[in-house]
Amino acid sequence: MSVLEGPVKEGYPLRSPRAMRRTQIYINWVNSVLGEAGGHVEGVEAVQDGKVLCDLIDVLAPDAGLLANVKATGDCTPLSYIKAALDHMKSHGIKIKFPPEDIIHNEIKSLLDILWILILNYGIHFIGQNAFQRSVGIGKKQLLEWCQDELDTTFDHRNTLTFNLCNGDWFVKLLERVAGCSMKKSKDTAEYIDALLTEIQDRYCIMKDIIRASDIVDGTVDEHTLMIYLSLMRRRASNSERHRRREMLSTDGKAAALAKVSLSYGTIVPISSLERMLFLLIECLSSVLSI
Repeated sequence: MSVLEGPVKEGYPLRSPRAMRRTQIYINWVNSVLGEAGGHVEGVEAVQDGKVLCDLIDVLAPDAGLLANVKATGDCTPLSYIKAALDHMKSHGIKIKFPPEDIIHNEIKSLLDILWILILNYGIHFIGQNAFQRSVGIGKKQLLEWCQDELDTTFDHRNTLTFNLCNGDWFVKLLERVAGCSMKKSKDTAEYIDALLTEIQDRYCIMKDIIRASDIVDGTVDEHTLMIYLSLMRRRASNSERHRRREMLSTDGKAAALAKVSLSYGTIVPISSLERMLFLLIECLSSVLSI
């Protein structure tokens, strides 16, 4: 049975090792997201104040502006923050089956449920997608397609994420690609994977404790856990690529590009012509990439 099977079912043993592991994974996801804005929480209880929920949504959906909206009302109570977060979810087709008071009263089932809703709808998927498209199955398919693009290979979509990525060294190759550094491979595969996870944590603030190196080696990593980690890597890779493009389109980036092209062509192409061509290309790219 999966450690993370979506919303917590009634009667779920909330203090069992599986439940504690689930909580740990969720909080590590929270800190991976908040880390983009310099935030951090210590435990699931931090969700109670509501502000964390708004923080997460504002990072994952920057146009939401929930923190600013709540502050503008002058009512900055935990309930106001929680209601703002839940209202944003409901406005995007998410059904909430518990009252906001459950979160304030530290109802652990509701706390875990709300975090899973955020992970699935805002992390694994983009909240702007149609609500019916934001399913676990479609999320797995899209993540596997991203892995294929990154690794330049093709996987059998009929197999699980765990089978596709852990059968062989595909997940290790993906970590190496995201880590972006050449590390000396250890004879101990788990030790090498742990080193890669640490490098990615240091570089991209993706908490390494979301996933266990030994589970990757054994091929027993939980599907939902793998989805959570992959979605964070995809997000960081996407953000890094957007940053690179913005750098290229900045004033300094344009100058550097002009210098490189000028050196390549020597005196064959006048610099004024190069400028006109590059600036035209940059404008076209800007409109296409919405940068």
